[in-house]
Amino acid sequence: MVFDINTSMLKFYDNTMQYVCEPGSFKLFMGADSATENSVSFAVEYT
Repeated sequence: MVFDINTSMLKFYDNTMQYVCEPGSFKLFMGADSATENSVSFAVEYT
């Protein structure tokens, strides 16, 4: 399975109510339940 994740999908409202996407390392899990070990890591960086 392949799908794209862009920065607009990772945005949230911070404590000053600004809609932001913060840089950092993330780990995405995908499986039938919360015990899955299927994961992929990615990073969001400022450009």
